[in-house]
Amino acid sequence: VICHVLEMYLSTEADDYLQDQLALAITKTVIRALDILQNDPTNQEARTQLFWAASLALSGVVNEGRSGEFPMHAIEHVLSAHNDKLAHGRGLATILLQKIKFIEKLLPQKYAELAGLVAEATRSDRGDAYALWQKWLAARGTGGGLGEYLQGLDKEKLAEQVLTFSGTPDFLPDIKPLYKKDLIEFIETLE
Repeated sequence: VICHVLEMYLSTEADDYLQDQLALAITKTVIRALDILQNDPTNQEARTQLFWAASLALSGVVNEGRSGEFPMHAIEHVLSAHNDKLAHGRGLATILLQKIKFIEKLLPQKYAELAGLVAEATRSDRGDAYALWQKWLAARGTGGGLGEYLQGLDKEKLAEQVLTFSGTPDFLPDIKPLYKKDLIEFIETLE
């Protein structure tokens, strides 16, 4: 759910204020609901909020009229196509962590907003977005490396497949275009 609303937010410099705020609100709601449900899986209010957030995230309304791309999904779909045991959410969670690291210098304001989201929701000190998200995802049993799923796969061929899947054979559209060599490097960070 989180990646479905943050992906376009993290792939553009454009100030799509309403869509950005919707994406951040849905993300904050998911973080809050999952934190509650981790301790009380039967909490109906948290379950309701999580389901509403998922419905909004997948309805497409958050990304209507905004600029941005879906590079994380292009990468994840190719990776999970090679391994039936790689769940979509697990793949996206790991890619999200690397994407957060990737945007630190390219989108410093959004990087700071992501740090604030997790810090506020978890009542922790605002700090490094990557470290905060890594800790939060790890506490939910996800976001770790994908080495076991990528074992034996040719990274160059994976990069070529991502480019083919994305419909742009020369580069993957993102905040800055990812060319084949960039994709290979990005995929290697997922291990």
